[in-house]
Parts: sequence; structure tokens; C-alpha cells
Amino acid sequence: MELIQDWDLSKNFWDVNPKFLTVKFFMDIYNMDETSDKVDSSNFMWCLAMYIDYDSIYFYMNTEDRKATIMEIYTPQVFNTIQNIHIDKYNLLQNDSEKRYLATWNLKVDEIDKVIKDTPITLENMEDITKQLLNLDKLLKQKDEITKRVNKKQVDERNRGGGQASVLESDMLG
Repeated sequence: MELIQDWDLSKNFWDVNPKFLTVKFFMDIYNMDETSDKVDSSNFMWCLAMYIDYDSIYFYMNTEDRKATIMEIYTPQVFNTIQNIHIDKYNLLQNDSEKRYLATWNLKVDEIDKVIKDTPITLENMEDITKQLLNLDKLLKQKDEITKRVNKKQVDERNRGGGQASVLESDMLG
């Protein structure tokens, strides 16, 4: 299910994505905002969505690059107000088991990549690093397969207006 109906950041988040106001946690964020037209909470929600939503154009960037890119759009002060509770509540709305699995893969591949990048190559560890790079390539190929499966499921759901694919349509019979 796509949570964000309109990714036009020039619009107020709440105006173009009113279904978030049906969730008490997000309604509380909206109600606590005393700014005109709820601008502060709108900006916060755009930051959160760009950072964590699977349909965000930034989602597949590594975590550090994603944060930096979003902070170029919105101030670090806005971005840094995002807490784990916000991420958890947002993910409750968008996650199914396959999407959670994909998010875990993204996180772990980023961590492995960082370790490899931060390890200087020496004559003693060159062979180990080469093996790790080859292993990372295998992990990335597997992650691509998971991503394709999640994307196919999303397309199937969109084509059915949120309904499930039949056994024949989902290729479960071979």
C-alpha cells in the first residue's frame, strides 16, 4: 500500500495525505503544531516520509547519504527531530513481512559496505577484502531479487486496488 498519495513537497503534507490524520499518533503531531497552516508538522512529516517511506526517491540511498540529502532540503533541526518512535509508527503503516525483510537487507548491506570502505587495504588483508567485496556483490544481487519481489507485489496490489493476486497471477504454481 502506498502511504503517500502526492510527493509534491511544495504542498502541505496534511492537505495531500489526509489519511495520516486517521492515526492518533500522527493526529497528535498535527494537533500540537501551533504554526499557521501546520507548517512545522508538515515539514516534519515530509522529512520523515522522504527518509523512511519505501516509495521515497531517497529510500534506496545509503543511510548517511539519505540523511545528508534530506537535510539539504529541510534544515538539520527539522530532520533531527525524527526519533525512533516516529519511524516505528510510520513503519507500522507501511510494512509487511517482505518490506521489513528488505529494510533489514538495506541496513545490513550499508553496514557491511561501510566496514569495507573504512578498512584500509594492506598486503596482509588484500585477499580478505577482495573476498568481502565478492560476497557483497552476492548480497546485492540477492537484495535486488528481494526488491523486485516487493515491487512486483506493490504493482499487483495497485492493479487490483489493494486486493491480493490470485494463485495463478502470482506465479505460485510455477
